[in-house]
Amino acid sequence: MNRFMQSQVNNALLALETLDKSIEMSALKDDGVVSKEEKRQIKQIRKAIEKFKHSMDKNKIAKSRRCT
Repeated sequence: MNRFMQSQVNNALLALETLDKSIEMSALKDDGVVSKEEKRQIKQIRKAIEKFKHSMDKNKIAKSRRCT
């Protein structure tokens, strides 16, 4: 993978980390308590984030071996 593509992948992974933290902070900011529904939503979002991060990491490793 060329360095520009690698940089974009790294940026996307960092954005996902920020999203993860901001979702939880947003749930707390509403009323100071994370409700059951918000916990469920956070769990679903985190699951999707982890799945995407895993696919990005897997793709990054596979591509970097072939294209460096």
